Amino acid sequence: MSKETASALIASLPLDERLALLEAVCDSLVDGQRDVPVSDKQRELIRQRVVAYRADPRSGTPLAQALEQIRAARS
Repeated sequence: MSKETASALIASLPLDERLALLEAVCDSLVDGQRDVPVSDKQRELIRQRVVAYRADPRSGTPLAQALEQIRAARS
């Protein structure tokens, strides 16, 4: 099934069914999170960031602020 066909099918569903579908997709992502490939470069970056955070936990960015920055960058 093409992405366009799937999108049209999803859009045709009632809101409650789309929300249930969204929940099912999110649950499947959580269940399969160990299957997401992480490169050695990404793993090293994560390690570096954890070390930096542990050295100074106050240097992190609060979630709300980080999300706001991400959303602003996408606009």
